[in-house]
Formats: sequence, C-alpha cells, structure tokens
Amino acid sequence: RNFINSKIMPDNINNFILKNLSRKTINMAESKEKVIGIIGSKIRETRINKGLSMEKVAHLSGLSYSQVIRIENAKINTSIYLLYLISKALEVTMGEICDI
Repeated sequence: RNFINSKIMPDNINNFILKNLSRKTINMAESKEKVIGIIGSKIRETRINKGLSMEKVAHLSGLSYSQVIRIENAKINTSIYLLYLISKALEVTMGEICDI
C-alpha cells in the first residue's frame, strides 16, 4: 500500500505497520514449513528412485537413521551441511534437492 496516496493518519501508521508486519511473519513461517516439507519429499523421492533404504542413506551420509527420518518427514529444519551430506549419499547435487 502506498503511504503517499493513502489516507492513514500519523497516529494510525504504527498500528498499520505492526498489523502488516505480523501478517508477513505468519506467511514466512508457513513458507518455511512448506519449503522444509518439499525438500524432505524430494529427498525421499530421490532415495526411493535410486533404490536406497533410509538405513543406507544414513550410513552413506554419516547421519543417524532417526535424523534421516526426521528430515524426510519435515520434522526438523536441517542444516545446509547435512543437506550436502545427504546429496552426496544420494549422488545428486544440492541443487537437485533444493530446486523448488
């Protein structure tokens, strides 16, 4: 919304800004969960297409089996380094996993 053309009075500007910032924060949180879910699904899909078990990916990447499960099921927001290890175990680039 353009402040120059709007009819918001100065005492209402703070409320307007706070209202819109909180809305954006909620949308970003939803986006974060969605992205984590998409990446987890791509890891699972790639693993299955390559005929690998979760145990094998865990072994090849050096991660625990439970970490692989949590990443695939979007239960945790993992680090870039762990995504790198998983991509190496799956023999794909990080770009293939993270291309959304």
